[in-house]
Amino acid sequence: GGGGGACNCLNHTMHNGHNGLHQPRRYAMKTIFTNRVNKNLIQEIRNEIEILRNLDHPNIIQLLEVYEYRKRIYMLMELCEGGALPIKCYTELQTSHIIAQILRALVYMHKQNIMHRDLKMENIVVENAEEEFPTIKLIDFGLSQVFTDSEKIRAVCGTVYTIAPEVISGEGYTAQADMWSCGVIAYLMLSNEFPFLQTETELRDPVQKERLKRGKFYFSSPIWQRISKEAKTFIANTLRRKPSDRWGARQALAYLERSWAPRLRRPSFLDLQPSAASRLRLMDASAE
Repeated sequence: GGGGGACNCLNHTMHNGHNGLHQPRRYAMKTIFTNRVNKNLIQEIRNEIEILRNLDHPNIIQLLEVYEYRKRIYMLMELCEGGALPIKCYTELQTSHIIAQILRALVYMHKQNIMHRDLKMENIVVENAEEEFPTIKLIDFGLSQVFTDSEKIRAVCGTVYTIAPEVISGEGYTAQADMWSCGVIAYLMLSNEFPFLQTETELRDPVQKERLKRGKFYFSSPIWQRISKEAKTFIANTLRRKPSDRWGARQALAYLERSWAPRLRRPSFLDLQPSAASRLRLMDASAE
């Protein structure tokens, strides 16, 4: 996160050519006092700067400028006013809309040999919290790492509820660890339940830890009965225990766009969704 940094919002007027109106765009200025935060954090911030400088994608937070002056680092960044993606129940349409954006960012990053390594709800920010189908952006690249195709990384880092089994077990991991996190996020958004661990304390419980290491999860809650088989297929393939069996970002996105999302637009599926079904009944009643 943005530990040790202050964040200020800046209004900046951009000239908009289409209609001659000035549309203000808001930016965030992250200020890090290098003499007040520990060395590890400074390292993470320098790492984030290095990585973000090379990334330019609509679903990744943009770093516009970096200034250093008198023991301070100033980072001028795009501002997402909606805050982090809240942990709650989302519809399948909302979930697939958000997961697709995460995957587009991952396809782009992984192609450049950059893995995020700490993908979680708190690191997904929303442009506008009022929208039902918001634009999201990935943030916090402090733990991100450039990798080569052949090497595996061994440092254990990440957040307990989205951490991949191969990261926990210390066997070394690749960008496929991001895909595991993406599967956990989809599971969590659809059911409002954690498929594996939820808190740091559970990590100390050998039974819970073992379940994560084996990659065992279940669609046991009744809520899954209402959820499409495509959604479950998506989750099952992003939560495969063996990283080499797990879908990569491109494969997962292709499935989402060709199978899962189209399924959600079919009337037979909408009938299952209570809100849509009741809306249709109301419409019929008013038509009589």
